[in-house]
Amino acid sequence: MISFEYPAWFIIFCLALGVLGSWLLYRKEKTFQEARVAIVYLLRILRGLAIAVIAILLLGPLLQHQQTETEKPVVIFAQDNSMSVKAGLSPSDSIDYSAKVKQLIQSLEENYDVRTYSFGQEIKEGLSMDFTDKVTNISRFFSEIYNLYSGQNLGAMILATDGIYNQGSNPVYANFNFNAPVYAVALGDTLAQKDLVLGKIYYNQIVYLKDKFQIKADVSATNLSGQSFGWTLSQATIDASGKKTFNELKRSNGPITINEGSFQTTIETTLDAKQTGIQHYRLELSPVDGEATLVNNAQDIFIDVLDGRQKILLLAHAPHPDVHALKQAIESNKNYEVHFHLSRTFRANVSEYNLVILHQLPSVSQRITGLLKKLKEERISTLFILGNQSAIAAFNAAQGGIKIKGNRNNFNEVQSYADPAFSAFQLPDQHKADLERFPPVLSPFGQYQLAPTSKVLLHQKIGSVRSKYPLLTFNNLNNHKTGIFAGEGLWRWRLYDYLHHDNHELTNSLINKTIQYLSIKEDKRKFRVSLPKNLAGRRAGNFNENEPITMDAELYDDNYELINEPDVSLLIKNDEGKEFPFEFSKTANAYTLVAGQFPYGNYSYQAQTTYNGKVLTHSGQFTVNPLRLESLNSQANHNLLHLLSNKYEGKVVYPAEVLTLSDQIQSKEEIRPVYYHTLKTEAMINLKMIFGIILGLLSIEWFTRKWQGGY
Repeated sequence: MISFEYPAWFIIFCLALGVLGSWLLYRKEKTFQEARVAIVYLLRILRGLAIAVIAILLLGPLLQHQQTETEKPVVIFAQDNSMSVKAGLSPSDSIDYSAKVKQLIQSLEENYDVRTYSFGQEIKEGLSMDFTDKVTNISRFFSEIYNLYSGQNLGAMILATDGIYNQGSNPVYANFNFNAPVYAVALGDTLAQKDLVLGKIYYNQIVYLKDKFQIKADVSATNLSGQSFGWTLSQATIDASGKKTFNELKRSNGPITINEGSFQTTIETTLDAKQTGIQHYRLELSPVDGEATLVNNAQDIFIDVLDGRQKILLLAHAPHPDVHALKQAIESNKNYEVHFHLSRTFRANVSEYNLVILHQLPSVSQRITGLLKKLKEERISTLFILGNQSAIAAFNAAQGGIKIKGNRNNFNEVQSYADPAFSAFQLPDQHKADLERFPPVLSPFGQYQLAPTSKVLLHQKIGSVRSKYPLLTFNNLNNHKTGIFAGEGLWRWRLYDYLHHDNHELTNSLINKTIQYLSIKEDKRKFRVSLPKNLAGRRAGNFNENEPITMDAELYDDNYELINEPDVSLLIKNDEGKEFPFEFSKTANAYTLVAGQFPYGNYSYQAQTTYNGKVLTHSGQFTVNPLRLESLNSQANHNLLHLLSNKYEGKVVYPAEVLTLSDQIQSKEEIRPVYYHTLKTEAMINLKMIFGIILGLLSIEWFTRKWQGGY
């Protein structure tokens, strides 16, 4: 069907234009006087038609025609590529099964649009049968297929799996409204095989140096009644040549007897954290005769041993009950190591400490000017405890948190109350209420001038009056943290706490939170690399085998603004010395890297960049944990497959019956092609055939003119 943008009767003018153009060209032509009249008329017709066709095209003719498209039904073949499937197939069965699957797909491709997928820890297009995936998530696969094909002509889905899933929810209860039958190929063996399994291991990922830590593990056995086994715990070491060896640390106290057909027990042992760093341990069960597999008899774990103890220097003008109270409270936390000295005998290097507590220092007789200068220069966090021996003028000059004016060695008895606006750390509401009832301490009398950068945790309550004078204050000026307790008599608080609560929990909590806040320093490095914390809650730098290693990097200029102009390189090394080089990618104003998956083990890394002529580096470690989910259960769950096929009106077949699926799918009348009819409109000027007609008419005319001697 042809239509025009202008009235169709305009074609008369186009034909007239063609006749006129032909007549004007040949009306005085003398070249053809001797030629036959027929040739002259032929040339006039050819030229007239060419002009007419060109003129008609100017009317914008449109060609409309109907197109019919056929959409074949989509048939999905999904292969479970997890390790548990491999455990249920012998090598010969695997070869035979693979051949039948390929034959099935070829037969289906004649009438259907066959799409193949492999699933396990992730979903991939194409057929893969290496059975190496370490987890199985069937519900995720159903979700992906539903999102992709819910609006298409999905004819059928074939799910080849053993029914074992160890991630995600039960796919039977997932709400996927498929309008297509689901056929299941039941792989694996439903019979419980003889097997000894080392199950989940319970341990702390982080322990502290010189602590004791416990390792527990679940052990199960099936159809091995009457037999016995033992266990060993070994630790990995690297020798001078870089070779890794395992040295036995602990072993079971004699054989453990399996007294039931379905046996479960727990083994446990305690170790000492003797050295820092990531320690690699291997827990292994001795093999039992008749086991189906030994893969699940051993597991590797990695424990990060930290020397997390903060070194605290408690420096006093003279012995005092407050000093003893402070020391006892701080030592209640095993992560703090307290060194006590009198200022007149102290000769050690103050740079070794994370925090220095100055009790009634500087004093009138001991100004410690050099020590105060070094604390400020090296930005070592400092806690001042004021008392009747404190030199207030020297104290005012030593820090910038508060200034006390008008003091003439006079003191007030004051109690405390918490400032509700303080947010650096939290105290329980009950603790805040109890603090107000604690006995008074002696606080310097005078006018208190608070710096704008200071934060007050406790204010002074003088009698029943809640003053704004600070009692416990914190300040951070030029990255130098200071704390000030403007009072003497902490030992009374500790005694009162024990008298009313039978413990020192409140005072210990207050003192240790103060110590923790002051001793932790902010990271002010201009170049740093961070490992994101895992969504499952594992510590940063702790990955599973199936997770990609990701890192972020930041580079700051002198104004501590993010930049990313220079390139950043990264070198990862495993614990045997093998190197893996990478380059960070640039984001908006920082860097990121996805290094991919790594085998389980312990790795170190060093990132490097050059900025303003200086080489900046950042080093660290991360751990890749082994994933053993697929080896914990090798008993196929065909009941799940029957439930799925019944829910979606399909059928369960076994590997030997795979080829029958082609006939079963073709017998379903509802699985049929979908026909789409569309009316297509296009401008005739775009048709190559029209151009060919015009070119042909003019070419024939031109050759005829030349043949007759015309120009």
